[in-house]
Amino acid sequence: MSTPLSEQVRDRVTPTVAISLIVASILVGVWVVTGTAITWFPALAVPAAAGLPDLIPALRIAPLGGTTWLFWVVDIVTALVMVAVAALHTRATHARHPSASRGRVFGRALLATVWGVLAGNVLRGVFLSVVTHAGLGMFLGLLGANILVSALTGALLGIVIGAVAAAVVRPRRQ
Repeated sequence: MSTPLSEQVRDRVTPTVAISLIVASILVGVWVVTGTAITWFPALAVPAAAGLPDLIPALRIAPLGGTTWLFWVVDIVTALVMVAVAALHTRATHARHPSASRGRVFGRALLATVWGVLAGNVLRGVFLSVVTHAGLGMFLGLLGANILVSALTGALLGIVIGAVAAAVVRPRRQ
């Protein structure tokens, strides 16, 4: 018996989004990749210079430079939260709207990426605010800026992940 197309879409889109986010997170964790990207696009360093979390949570083997193991553990946990939120969002939207069109798959993957990046970065931002003993005003300002930068980062990354997810899905046959 064959699997319905809507089930095939869910089974392909959720892992595609999750794996794409893991690969992006690993690439961000490799300093050669990140350093080269910041060299060519210096605007990528602005969020970190403003005290916000870098682009997306990074997956690395060990802490980078002078950071502590606690920062490394927080990066790992927030990367896993980012992937989990994106995967759960993809499955939830599929359950509500099981359409299999490429446009809908692209939109699902894009929104899932935005929500995942937001969740991971907001958690990292809260951690950074606690570690730096930020006051309430500073915390709220950083939270607002973090949400804005994370939504933009998630949208840009989501366009790429959405295109990959849409390419993985076979078009619906009439």
